[in-house]
Amino acid sequence: MRGDDQQLQTGMFSYVALEDRIPVDHPLRGVRNLVDAVLAGMSKDFDGLYSQVGRPWIAPERLLRALLLQVFYSVRSERLLMEQLNYNLLFRWFVGLEIDDAVWNHAVFSKNRDHRNGLIAAAMTTQADGTAERDAALLMLHELTRKRSGRITTGADKGCDTRDFVSTVRELGVTPHVARRPHGAIDERTSRHPGYAISLSKRWLVEKPFGWLKQIGPLKEGETARTGEGGLVIRVQLRGLQPDPNPETAGAGRMRDNGPNPIRSPKPQNSV
Repeated sequence: MRGDDQQLQTGMFSYVALEDRIPVDHPLRGVRNLVDAVLAGMSKDFDGLYSQVGRPWIAPERLLRALLLQVFYSVRSERLLMEQLNYNLLFRWFVGLEIDDAVWNHAVFSKNRDHRNGLIAAAMTTQADGTAERDAALLMLHELTRKRSGRITTGADKGCDTRDFVSTVRELGVTPHVARRPHGAIDERTSRHPGYAISLSKRWLVEKPFGWLKQIGPLKEGETARTGEGGLVIRVQLRGLQPDPNPETAGAGRMRDNGPNPIRSPKPQNSV
């Protein structure tokens, strides 16, 4: 007998819990257990990144679980990720949302990166011509300073310790925490401050995304570069490397931006 195909969908209640809808042998069950154990160990670190006053933010554990789903299922944007999270029951279960819980706006991810330590905030790929790294840094710093008031800092290696770069960065309202070289533009007026040493000690974090890209992500060894024989210069901007000097007004866990750090691709044939 043929079944009924009515589209009324009059049922308003479900008596099956999300936990019961996920097969017991689903691969994400094991992943969820591992992730929950790791996130539980990071709980105190999360507490230190958030203020103790104000409105509750989206739980960082949920944001991180959602980003894991984006990687696992190759969701190409955070906007589409939130669309999936709205109607995909498996995604809701993994993140920790109930069936009727509202999902957050996709912009929460980018806003939340302001509170994180060493996450990529911007990247730019340019033709390698000897000055491309510094040019890309200035462009990204210009965009960053347009969106905020107050002074910020930027960290970079010795290749950026030039008078043109340092003077332009200062005109943008950015303090250049650039590694010093003999007869460079950075002097004791900048390097004597404690924040300068902090910036230099954190610059190594910019290497970690490239390790991930080569081992897991789309950056593959041996690919042909599409930008010419000069190779690629990849510049990554990290957020949240400097603690805010005034936690009472900015929130006890609020972090300041630390600007871009230049990295040249180790082999010119790499492409992204």
